[in-house]
Amino acid sequence: MISVSNLLEKKVEWTVCAYDMFMSATLLVRVAKLTGSKSLLKDAVKQIENIHHYLWDEKVGCLVR
Repeated sequence: MISVSNLLEKKVEWTVCAYDMFMSATLLVRVAKLTGSKSLLKDAVKQIENIHHYLWDEKVGCLVR
């Protein structure tokens, strides 16, 4: 059994989940629409591509969490 103290001691450098893709891209696209910034749109696409790269599982054929 994992104790709470063991969970708190584990250091995580970074995490990626599908939620990140929807939240970050949505915000970037909305702000880009308001400001007319094409660089924000490019950043949104780049974030989606990068997150997809980390979460895609070839064996299963879908995104994993």
